[in-house]
Amino acid sequence: MAAQKKIQVEAEAAPELGQVVLDPGKLRQVLYNYLSNALKFSGADARVTIRVRPEGKEWFRLEVEDNGEGIRAEDLAKLFIVFNQLDSSSSRRHQGTGLGLALTRQIVEAQGGTVGVTSEHGKGSIFWAVLPRRHPLRDGHHTAAADPAK
Repeated sequence: MAAQKKIQVEAEAAPELGQVVLDPGKLRQVLYNYLSNALKFSGADARVTIRVRPEGKEWFRLEVEDNGEGIRAEDLAKLFIVFNQLDSSSSRRHQGTGLGLALTRQIVEAQGGTVGVTSEHGKGSIFWAVLPRRHPLRDGHHTAAADPAK
């Protein structure tokens, strides 16, 4: 889609982030959902930037920023709700189920993280997720909540 619309996609990873240990499939799904929305709602010759950086010692932040059409302030609270699509002409032009952002929220919150968005209508959006750098089950350390035997 990026090549077809001539959208420039850039990636920035902060070197001080270090190693992140978590479920790669879930991280891929979060990134895919954010990136596909950014590409879908950006016009030709737009720019999309993916950023990964530390957020304190235990967390990291994934952001996908676009310079697309942006989202009206009154619509921001509706974005991460299952089967909810914004009722705008651009949303009607693009097919979808309204599940991508809701699924992203579920994946991130199941790992103890948070999701959000900042946007200015007409100027673009930044969708973000804050996740733990180390998933307890992936790192070999079990917590009481993650280990039913405890």
